[in-house]
Amino acid sequence: MPAIHVNLGAVEAFTTLPDGSYLGEITKVTHREPTKPGKFAQMMVTYTVIDGDSLGKRQSEFVSLSPQSLGFLKRWFMKFGLGDIPDLIFDDDTDELTDPDLLGYQVIFTVKTEGEFTRVKLVSVEDDVAAPAPTPVPLAVRHSRTVAAPEPAVEEDEVEDEAPAPAPRRPHPAPVAQAAPAAPARRRATLR
Repeated sequence: MPAIHVNLGAVEAFTTLPDGSYLGEITKVTHREPTKPGKFAQMMVTYTVIDGDSLGKRQSEFVSLSPQSLGFLKRWFMKFGLGDIPDLIFDDDTDELTDPDLLGYQVIFTVKTEGEFTRVKLVSVEDDVAAPAPTPVPLAVRHSRTVAAPEPAVEEDEVEDEAPAPAPRRPHPAPVAQAAPAAPARRRATLR
């Protein structure tokens, strides 16, 4: 049998976060095929801690896409103001969720160890506005520019002393304008 040479001296072993609540940011959402017959696909949502002693540490929550779990899935998406979305669209090459785009949302999540299992759960979305998903825009356009909503017309009779309402903010910065990449193949998962 051949020898396999590895150097694990500089590798840090994976450890789960200690039990508790964390302020984090969604850094990845991927589609995971079932590993056993009779099981269902899942979304793996990766949260990265953005505050406190565990800054930069990651933990993942697995959200079932089984027909029996659609009520839970809807409640999970309602925390983002997206409870009525008809489809989840994943990139065929990377298996990453592309629509709706959840990357960059700041959230509170909890970690609880039960025996040898670690349970991770989204508690809340911490952004000022969890607005419904914007009208879908082709992926090539989405990465090349941000389109601002038109300003509402103001009547001359309106009082100008009132402070304007704060504009909704996106949880992550707008992408820098650049040449649009070719649109990747996309897979649609219907939530029915």
